[in-house]
Amino acid sequence: MLCFSNIRKNRVSFIIEKGTELGVRTFQPIITDRTQSASFNISKARYQSVQAAEQTQRLDIPEIMNPKSLSELLRDWDNNRILLYADEKKAVLSPVDVISNISPPVGILIGPEGGFSSTERNCLISKTFTRSISLGPRVLRSDTASLSLLTLYQAISGDWC
Repeated sequence: MLCFSNIRKNRVSFIIEKGTELGVRTFQPIITDRTQSASFNISKARYQSVQAAEQTQRLDIPEIMNPKSLSELLRDWDNNRILLYADEKKAVLSPVDVISNISPPVGILIGPEGGFSSTERNCLISKTFTRSISLGPRVLRSDTASLSLLTLYQAISGDWC
């Protein structure tokens, strides 16, 4: 599952397209304190995922969920499933070490441009099922961060489970 803060339309399209190509099975848009747009066009996202699935010869179509708040996501999360989130404030450590020590199934969470608020970050840190990861010394756009973390996870752990 790829959870992402809703961002500008063309950037969301990129996340849906590339995530589908990389094997994401479920997309969960989330609303955070810094979310740029609360509106989300599910039918357009489904269309984009179908197009990307056809291009990559996937036999399944990813599920596109209705947007929910970050607090709802964390409240409803299965405690037996790790939620790996990108944290631009985390000390730069080897992502290989972090990902290698996680057993599937795993969810990935990408925050909004500008990052999670301090309240949201503290809430994420307090959960036993979350693991933070640094994507390097640069602050990435949300769509770039999603592609980067998906690719890292897939390169280290293999395909999605």
